[in-house]
Amino acid sequence: MKLLFLPHALSPAALRGLIALAALLLAVGGQWPQSGLAWTSADEWLRDMLVRRQASAQPEQRLAVIDIDETSLRAAGAWPWPRERLATLVEQLIGNYGARAVALDLVLPEPADTGGDTRLAMLARHGPVILPQAFDYNGNVPLRVGKLTGGVPAPRADGAVAASGYIANHAGLADAAHIGNIGFIPDPDGVIRRLPMQTWFAGRRYPTLSLAMLDCCSGTRAAAAGPNGGMQLGDGLRRLPYRLQWEAYTVIPASRASRYFFT
Repeated sequence: MKLLFLPHALSPAALRGLIALAALLLAVGGQWPQSGLAWTSADEWLRDMLVRRQASAQPEQRLAVIDIDETSLRAAGAWPWPRERLATLVEQLIGNYGARAVALDLVLPEPADTGGDTRLAMLARHGPVILPQAFDYNGNVPLRVGKLTGGVPAPRADGAVAASGYIANHAGLADAAHIGNIGFIPDPDGVIRRLPMQTWFAGRRYPTLSLAMLDCCSGTRAAAAGPNGGMQLGDGLRRLPYRLQWEAYTVIPASRASRYFFT
């Protein structure tokens, strides 16, 4: 999601007035026998406005996003890339750039070139690499793609969000030491405001990708510390704070992160 920001020319007094007006409308509207969804959306709109206004442009120096963008696709060829290329990119991020951990946000449900798959499997099993799998919460179509892996036994959901299906990596990547969920549940208006930190499926509990990455970096098994990764959140969904503007993150095209590989 890309955040849109209010103009910085908006004065504090004008902002306070706008907030007061919105709050008044919400208070009055709450007395009307209308659909609760409309007023919930209005409340979320007001919250979104405040989040956008308060988001910081201070650079985030703890992580970088490697973007397989159009420039990288033109340099290295159309997607999907050979697994050898993906493995080389991961190796360079760890070896050349000293990345403490590398988390992938693309699921590989089908095997491809054997050499590349073998290298990725070894990196995921022995290196600081976190593989993804995506849970589905819709339930309309019972997805069962790939080989689900990871998680810890959990007879009941106990605060984790129950999933109805999944898209996982192929069996050759099933021995990954760290794996996290990249599935999400958008709000009715399509905006992603909350994230399932822990997902329950078929008697096991699975962490989200960020918690799996924290485990990989810290070695403290944070994702196993309770149904919500040590956070008591009731419904298992954590509201995303969106404290930073998009411009605060370091986004590097894959062709720059591995320039010599794309020549």
